[in-house]
Amino acid sequence: PDRLARIPHGWTPSDEVQVLAADLDNVPLPGVTTPVAVSPRPDAGWLSLYRYRGAPVPAEGRAVVESVLGGALGFGRIGSDTATLAIARAAVTDAPDGRRWVGLTAVEVAAAHRRRGLGTLVCGALLQWGRDHGATHAYLQVAADNDAARGLYRALGFVEHHRYRYATEPVRPLA
Repeated sequence: PDRLARIPHGWTPSDEVQVLAADLDNVPLPGVTTPVAVSPRPDAGWLSLYRYRGAPVPAEGRAVVESVLGGALGFGRIGSDTATLAIARAAVTDAPDGRRWVGLTAVEVAAAHRRRGLGTLVCGALLQWGRDHGATHAYLQVAADNDAARGLYRALGFVEHHRYRYATEPVRPLA
């Protein structure tokens, strides 16, 4: 709403989101020895760590996580069969201008393993996977107040493209 007009009195703004983008030629990608397994579908370990708004993915949400329109999906996971340490999802799709993009979502690192580079590893592996699938550019969204994640993405070569937030009209009682 900020680009269009002032938020009307009484409306509630959402948290601000940054959309970041990168040219994959400017992204330092990992070598071939990365410990990230990438598969076309999420396995039980991947699903055990994924959270949607702080909770496990609801049954109806799994179809959304496993869908892409006209592209390819990769689900990256670091860990063993008994312990998943980090995950992320990548979707490679074509833009109307002919560029091929890889979008990162669902980046999660188990709480006990944060700040050890696992997020960088899983994201880097999926960016390489995207490049292997023809992507030349990457994008993602991150909460503007998530300093740790924004630092990780900056280190990978992402820059801010734009920001957004929504405003919600107050619920008015029926007369």
